Amino acid sequence: MCSNIVSGSLFLSVLFLFGIFFSSSSPADDRQAPVVLSVHLVHSTIKKGSGAPDDLPVIYMVLPSVYGEDFIVKKTPIFTEKDFIRVSLIMSSQGQGEELGFFLSETAKKRFGDVTRANLGKQIAIVMQGKVISAPLVREPILDGRGVISGGNMRELYEGLPKSVREKQPSTFCSLLPKFFHVAFGCP
Repeated sequence: MCSNIVSGSLFLSVLFLFGIFFSSSSPADDRQAPVVLSVHLVHSTIKKGSGAPDDLPVIYMVLPSVYGEDFIVKKTPIFTEKDFIRVSLIMSSQGQGEELGFFLSETAKKRFGDVTRANLGKQIAIVMQGKVISAPLVREPILDGRGVISGGNMRELYEGLPKSVREKQPSTFCSLLPKFFHVAFGCP
């Protein structure tokens, strides 16, 4: 009986070691890639360097911006680059610089629509690598899950996104758009 316990224990040890050495993923594979882009609801702005208020609720955080002021934003993003279905680098509608055109997943599309519908007249912060690069005002609900991001180095942001969402053929991106958006997105 004692030998059955030892052999059973030895068998489990061998299985455990086999799992460690022949596992398809390593600890490095399990690490999350850092978030490159996120969009947050803005609570307020504060002068740069003045620090967070003492009574700041735990659901908020302070982020620096390219504008010289800090933004107090909700910690939980509305969406991140992980919610993109497809992203395309396009010429800006003014013809100066590049913009990022995007389509969101169904879940993120609904979440973005709900947040923009409930927060008309408020700002959202577009955050690139931990810094607010743009903080547009929500003028109307954004229900279709499509958008354009401008400000900052869009090429750097685009190249930092996962290859699986980056647009390889602009025609695919353009085919998803109604015809009246083609000029704004630089489509043929």
